[in-house]
Amino acid sequence: MVKIFDKNKKVLDLGSGIEKITGALRVDNNKEVEPDVIHDLNVFPYPFENEQFEEVHLNNILLHLDDVFSVMKEIHRIVKTNGKIIIKCAYFRSNYAYHFPGSKNHFTVNTFNFFDPGHIFFQKFKYTKTKFKIEKIIFNENFNSGFLKKILILFANRFPQIYESKISQILPLDEIKYQLKKVI
Repeated sequence: MVKIFDKNKKVLDLGSGIEKITGALRVDNNKEVEPDVIHDLNVFPYPFENEQFEEVHLNNILLHLDDVFSVMKEIHRIVKTNGKIIIKCAYFRSNYAYHFPGSKNHFTVNTFNFFDPGHIFFQKFKYTKTKFKIEKIIFNENFNSGFLKKILILFANRFPQIYESKISQILPLDEIKYQLKKVI
């Protein structure tokens, strides 16, 4: 039986799992989590129209997919210009990045610089023509933390490059969140 979904929804939750984002169209390949759309995110194209969504969320799914560049290219196709993309992943120094045996990718503060046309990584290496502006990088947004860890998180969020290069190997945080915007 094919489930009919509301094509007017403006928020897409890819790899939704059991958590729900209010008002979002939920996509997962696991029918047990009862998504609105069952789809393997390693299969392209996704079953959506060009520029259909204003916002796309990927919560701890991108680390399990085969090809980050292809996924980001497909997200670029289905999100509107200036649309928001929220990606949450286990930070590469975190134990969480290695717990699940299906993890294929790891994420640093520099990962999405390869998609940002204003960054030297995008300009120099030219791995993709897919463009997203990095608007924010946030560590451990929804983790309960003690006083000292909260100070570390504040520092990491204010100075992510310094945190990663000088401190993260000694005091690793758990999760990294990227807020991107689609640009042409």
